[in-house]
Amino acid sequence: MRHPYVGNRARRRGVVAAIGLSTLVATIAVSGSQAQAATAFTKPTFVRTIGHAGDAFVYPWGMETETVGTYAGDIVVGDYNNYNIKIFTPSGTLVKTFGSRGTALGQFGQPYGLAVDPNDGSIYVADLNNKRVEKFTSSGVALYTIAAPGAYYAPYVAVNSLGDLFIVQSLGLYSHTPNTIYEYDNEGNFLTSFGTTGTSCGTGQFGLIRGVDVDSSNNLYVDDVQNHCIQVFNTNTTANTFVRSFGNKSELSSNTRDLGIDRANGIVYVSDAANEDVVVFSTSGAFLGRIGTPGSDPGDLAGPRGVTVGTDGTLYVGDYTNWWVNAYDPLSSSTPGAFISSIPATPIPPPAGGFNNPTSVAVSSFPGTKGDVYVADTFNQRIQEFTNTGTFIRMWGSRLPQLTAPYALDYPRGVAVDPSNGNVWVNDTRSGYVKEYSSTGTFISEFGGPGGAVGQFLYSIGIAIEANGNIVIPDSANNRLQVLTQAGVEVAGFPVACGSGIGYGGYTGCTGAAVDSKGNIYAAAPGNSVVNVFNSAGKQIGTLGSTAPAGSLADPWDVAISGTTLYVTEATGNRVSEFNIATPAGPYPYIGTFGKAGTANGDLNRPLGITIDSTGDIYVVDYGNARVEVFKP
Repeated sequence: MRHPYVGNRARRRGVVAAIGLSTLVATIAVSGSQAQAATAFTKPTFVRTIGHAGDAFVYPWGMETETVGTYAGDIVVGDYNNYNIKIFTPSGTLVKTFGSRGTALGQFGQPYGLAVDPNDGSIYVADLNNKRVEKFTSSGVALYTIAAPGAYYAPYVAVNSLGDLFIVQSLGLYSHTPNTIYEYDNEGNFLTSFGTTGTSCGTGQFGLIRGVDVDSSNNLYVDDVQNHCIQVFNTNTTANTFVRSFGNKSELSSNTRDLGIDRANGIVYVSDAANEDVVVFSTSGAFLGRIGTPGSDPGDLAGPRGVTVGTDGTLYVGDYTNWWVNAYDPLSSSTPGAFISSIPATPIPPPAGGFNNPTSVAVSSFPGTKGDVYVADTFNQRIQEFTNTGTFIRMWGSRLPQLTAPYALDYPRGVAVDPSNGNVWVNDTRSGYVKEYSSTGTFISEFGGPGGAVGQFLYSIGIAIEANGNIVIPDSANNRLQVLTQAGVEVAGFPVACGSGIGYGGYTGCTGAAVDSKGNIYAAAPGNSVVNVFNSAGKQIGTLGSTAPAGSLADPWDVAISGTTLYVTEATGNRVSEFNIATPAGPYPYIGTFGKAGTANGDLNRPLGITIDSTGDIYVVDYGNARVEVFKP
């Protein structure tokens, strides 16, 4: 049984005294030929933190079985949100962990698909956010990286018995994304590529690829999600000729996630996140049935991702939503598909108050919940509520296949509180839905959905609420700003263009917005290094950033307003900059900056969301340090 509320603790309120203030005078900034008047700057003082790093034991994604060496027969798991690779024995003992978060060789931006070379056991990891594939020895020693040309989103890999590596480039978030498979030899040399975008299941056209694997005859099986088929190619020569395809809409949903092959017995397993089970075919294409049932009890699946087959034919399925790996009997056994055990035996979820890549923060000004803090705990797929002093109150949400389900959250990156009633609005980035909850997390309504039409959203980040209740949403990957009523109806004058650029992960369009007392909207555009200013009718009246240090902002992500001061988080600048916006159409004199790179109190590591409470205190999401920091102006 699923519970929308994971925890609830009695609230405690308190008053935190402000720590001493320091005052300095900002440097006079020059914009063009006009020198702005110097503005007295009081550097905000660090007060406290809210939340802390808090991860599940494992977020299983990519899956493989080691073939040779010390860990032969063990299960290799890509731990998506812990940024490492874990190796377990078939019985569930953790025997090896390697990798960490970062960009250096041996580090990961996001480990995704895995492949093991059957000849020497070397492990290939699709390092998603670093846009590369990393090769390791069977014991986890980093060897080198491969960056396929143009493959800015390469999530899946496979290796045949010749040692050739196949890298998938495919992304469903953008309609013009190429669907290409690149082939390299085992020394990292490019051999060839094939595949185009299309709707045919018999000509090397693909709609969206999620999963590849190789059978005992070196045939490459490609899970073509959008076209509801599995396509097969002969890889014994670099021609990679088409062999056959199988599957249909009744067998394969629109949200299959990976593909693994039992080479000894000729069985193909496809994880199906929509149906919360695993689809089973013979390698010749005959549909054989399904394994697993939806749920969160032992043996159930809620978020199946990677699949692999053990040396004895046991099927292992990584369940991202339930934080475990499930093992099932092989089809050749007397109890085919029966649940065996889980790794770990009992899931270890992220703790209450713990964050994994938090993105957005909001503070209530409604009398009933005044001062309560709401945080979009993005990679833990939930919203967390705290008292103003940081005591955990409650949380809700989880990653579910039914995106319209009341408590289904899919990387939420925007949270705001309606000051008129305390209701909490969530911009659920990946699903495209905007969801409304009561102050205590009870679902109320939703609108939107994924797409490019008016009222739909594509990888939208951030959310703000106007004084009249309208919802302001930076529709990021659509490079526009939408303003809608709480019923989801677009307001006259919107949408309007906002930001530009493309880049999975949020650096596209506008990402954060705030509204001043006159209804003017300020929207951060990281790809353009500016903040765009619109009046209430949707006309752009200014562009802010030229008065910042060096004349531009370092990836501005979010904005907040207090009186006539605009606060801007600079994600790669590791700081928050302040500007005078007394004249909404500009000029915008630079006031000063606080924060610096680091981990100490008051330091910042990729600051993203920002908000200001009714007393003027500033709340900054310190993304890289997994916390919210509070400053007093």
